[in-house]
Amino acid sequence: MKARTLLGLTVVLAVLVLTAVMQHRPPSRPATAGGVQVGRTLFPSLDVNAVAGFELRDGTNTVRLARQDGRWVVATRWNHPADFEKLADNLRTLANLKAGEVLAGGDQYLKDVGLLATSNKAPLQVRLTDAAGKELAALTVGLARLRGQNSEFGGYPDGCYVRAGSGPVVLVKENLSDWPRQSFAWVKARLLEITRDEVLQLKGSVSNQTWMLAYSNSLFKLEGISTNEELNTEMTESLAGALAWLDAAGVADPARQEAALGLGQPPTLEVTTRSGLNYTLKAGTNAPAGRYVRLAVSYLQPGAPTNFVTALAAATNAAASNQVATLKKEYEAKVVADTKKAQEKNALFSHFTYIVSDDSCRKLLPARSELAKLRPPPPPVTNTVSTATNDVSPASPATPETSEK
Repeated sequence: MKARTLLGLTVVLAVLVLTAVMQHRPPSRPATAGGVQVGRTLFPSLDVNAVAGFELRDGTNTVRLARQDGRWVVATRWNHPADFEKLADNLRTLANLKAGEVLAGGDQYLKDVGLLATSNKAPLQVRLTDAAGKELAALTVGLARLRGQNSEFGGYPDGCYVRAGSGPVVLVKENLSDWPRQSFAWVKARLLEITRDEVLQLKGSVSNQTWMLAYSNSLFKLEGISTNEELNTEMTESLAGALAWLDAAGVADPARQEAALGLGQPPTLEVTTRSGLNYTLKAGTNAPAGRYVRLAVSYLQPGAPTNFVTALAAATNAAASNQVATLKKEYEAKVVADTKKAQEKNALFSHFTYIVSDDSCRKLLPARSELAKLRPPPPPVTNTVSTATNDVSPASPATPETSEK
């Protein structure tokens, strides 16, 4: 074959390969498309402080959060206060959302990336509005992009496909496809966080029996325990754990009456803390995924701390007087803070009934018979009689005395 012919064939082959590569290259990564530029935020003019409405729509399900009287509430959950930290994090995520890739001609891929509603699934629609209801931002959230799908673990999410308004399809690094789509998920579920060291006394009324537990020196002590009983420490440990990590599983309709929820004369737990914050928990009848629970909080100012009293008695000079003044100021500031905390918590709890798991209710409300158990009987005393014979050696004959004369 002549060199000129071989060179021509090589050139033709290179052109064919280049054409094939260009035809099969994915339609992504243009620098700019539809006003969206790679590396730039999708909502450059969004002011999160101006947002007063946050809506998520997933097919027929809608979650609405609104700012009312300076606080955020879940409008679709009877205006229960929202988990502000979660909401703020998500608003910041939207404000800082940047385009990682822009799919050129992405409209033809809407279904493939989950941005087009089908008969059994709809994409998540996110909408932000101001106090007047004016739309500030709109985002459609599609599927997560999965990396390593051929691995034995099935891949992992690496960003997701979104669309700002009617703009182009964009890939962002954040995985927004797992955002909560139920109203209660935007409510702060943690109801109580009382550590055992905060507990001064627990008083329960369960099954027509009352009991009282005091906590001091790292030990629970049951009032009225008899000499043939001992404390069931497994139950007290479970109770302490439930107080430290009590979460709600849902919120009941505030229009329902207490009697209908079994809260007329329910089992009750009263918690007295060293800071003066006192809690009352009532558990009603069975609810979906648990039992109905009502909470109340009150405040009783505790006595001055020991170090303050000691410093006061020893204040004989200017330095000691300054120390007393500092301790007094700290004590008074804590009283003010705890008073406000009790008022805020009680204002919240007085309006809502929560659903708490059966397991947590069992741990918080044990019967008196579960807190104390009979001591095991002492092992029987066995009187062992020895059968060994005592060897008594016969006395040696006396040796006659002799005297020398």
